[in-house]
Amino acid sequence: MSDPEDPRQEGQEPASFGREIGTGIREEVRSWLRWAAFGAGLGAVVLGVTGFWYFGATGLAIGAAMGAVVGGIGAWLLYLNA
Repeated sequence: MSDPEDPRQEGQEPASFGREIGTGIREEVRSWLRWAAFGAGLGAVVLGVTGFWYFGATGLAIGAAMGAVVGGIGAWLLYLNA
């Protein structure tokens, strides 16, 4: 007969406190990275297009690089404030 209070039913081990902390940190870092990647992509496109419009291919390269950095940091900070 199985005990309904037994957390090891169906082959699952009880979660330890350290494992729960690690899982929470991993999920939080994933979320941070998604926000930073989205902001970097959006910033690279916006400043890249603007740089290309005004300065040509050199402006595209510089604008995309600066947009990726600024957009990534900006989106990450926006996530932290939310």
